[in-house]
Amino acid sequence: MEMAKIVYKLMENELMRLLFSGVTDLTYIYDTEGNILFVNKVFEKFAGHRPEEFYGKPFATLFDKVNCEKAMDAFTRTLKGESPQYELYFKDTKVLCEYRNFPVRDEKGGLVGVMGVARDITTRRQDEDRLKAHNESLGKRNEV
Repeated sequence: MEMAKIVYKLMENELMRLLFSGVTDLTYIYDTEGNILFVNKVFEKFAGHRPEEFYGKPFATLFDKVNCEKAMDAFTRTLKGESPQYELYFKDTKVLCEYRNFPVRDEKGGLVGVMGVARDITTRRQDEDRLKAHNESLGKRNEV
């Protein structure tokens, strides 16, 4: 089955359309080659690009070398049937996201793509880093 038909089949259910379009997290679907078939409107805020600019293009171009390697590792693991959770920074916006990938299978169980969700954790990570630094400074004061 052609990948575009699979995406449309997934999206034909109104509930699925609302889920993908109405959430504040990034939702995405890639084909087995890593090309973007669908991203919701949150993509623009996270990646700094309009979704239409990336349809049919590799998701890897959204990341610098280090983050791209992490993304490709997670993508490969997903193609093997895993559902990895991982963190990446978008290259152009420096938004840090926590991702979760899931394999997409056709009616016969064949792997046809990857879908997932990404949540912006930039502020949470900054808060954690500040708290850690504060706790470390308190520990140093107690040592004196």
